[in-house]
Amino acid sequence: MKFKFLTICFILSALPLHSEVRVLVTSSLKGNYDACYCQLEPISGLELRSQFLQKYKKKFKNVILLEAGNLFSKETTNDQEKKILDSYHTLGYQAISVSYEDLLLSESIRENKNSLPLLGNFPSVKKIKPYRILNAKEGKLMIFGWATHHHDNGNSASENSYWAEIQNAIPQETPDLKILIGSISEKEIQSIRQKVNFDLAILDDEKTIPFEQSKDIFRFGKNGEHIGEFIFTQTKGKWNLKSKKLYSVYKNQKIE
Repeated sequence: MKFKFLTICFILSALPLHSEVRVLVTSSLKGNYDACYCQLEPISGLELRSQFLQKYKKKFKNVILLEAGNLFSKETTNDQEKKILDSYHTLGYQAISVSYEDLLLSESIRENKNSLPLLGNFPSVKKIKPYRILNAKEGKLMIFGWATHHHDNGNSASENSYWAEIQNAIPQETPDLKILIGSISEKEIQSIRQKVNFDLAILDDEKTIPFEQSKDIFRFGKNGEHIGEFIFTQTKGKWNLKSKKLYSVYKNQKIE
């Protein structure tokens, strides 16, 4: 069985980009709507996560909310799926990376019944867009997503065409900051870096430890419990990562 890696590049629009931008990244919900207060494997669930995100967005402005994928599992019921997608719509996610598993498991994702900003490299699914860009007078923010799935008949020609489109878009759009999100191994990251020299990689990982693998690579996930916060500031036209933090929703960690 061969592995084929699906890529996503999305550009966020209609968001005012000021001198400070807060990027929140969630992942690995896997259909958990309700919280589980288990000692060994605590699960925050979408309900607790939503409460945290609502408080955060009420306190801070210029928040970009991203989802790295794996919204559902095989055990997710139709009722749970509807509640999850309705909540994502209400929370105002600017970009939702669709994993291959989510695409297979959810008809609502394939048809995008909630009109969500779904992103992915699925050319046959017209309602899932390949990429977007955030335009602002201060600069541009480009975000890439990478979803891994198993496939026996990989189409390398389609993949090469996709990368060519991305590489052609970069000099045309001239983004000031490029961020990679997804579920990716270290080897894969280096391969991607050869194609696109990203500034920061924020990756889904069940272990969550260590959070910071290097100065520009971060991993987290763990049953949807954690939310990554990344604050960027702009000085004289240059964007810098001011601070990074991993919030535990299950532990009701306070927003600073």
